[in-house]
Parts: sequence; C-alpha cells; structure tokens
Amino acid sequence: MKTLHKIENQGFQVNLIGDCLEVKPAQKLTQPQRDFLRHHKAKIITELKDRIAISKWLDSIEASQQDRLEVFQQCATNESDLQYFLWRSLEAGL
Repeated sequence: MKTLHKIENQGFQVNLIGDCLEVKPAQKLTQPQRDFLRHHKAKIITELKDRIAISKWLDSIEASQQDRLEVFQQCATNESDLQYFLWRSLEAGL
C-alpha cells in the first residue's frame, strides 16, 4: 500500500468508485500529483481493494480503531505484513 500511502500522506483522501479513483480535495492536486495518480492508477486501485478486504476482516474480528491504524500502517510499510493480512482476509472468506 506504499503508493496509496504516498498520496494520502500529502493530505488527500482516495476512494474507489467502481473502477475509478475519487481524490479529495481534487482542486488541490498539482499537475505532478495528477500525473502520479494517472501513472499509478492500477496499483492504487489494487491497494484500495486490498484495504477493503483487510478492513472487512478487521470488522469481522471487531478490531479496535487503534489496531486498525496499526495494521494499515504495517501494510503501508511492509509487504510481508500486507500479504499476511490479505491471507487472513481470504482465510476468513471475505
């Protein structure tokens, strides 16, 4: 989730609407940021779908808000942690 984390750390909220990205506040995007989003769109969509899957798993185990923040921070910085949490969500059938 490093690519998604990069744009979110710049103060943007990124959502998935169908197969389209919604970025807020869109009017604050610079041209280099727009180019980054265009260039990395497929990767960001994958990362958002991964986040949704992990979020559903966290919901199913009633994870606290603090635990959720820690999990997503780990996923953003460590690929093996991301794979572990994705595996947990698949294992749970989510």
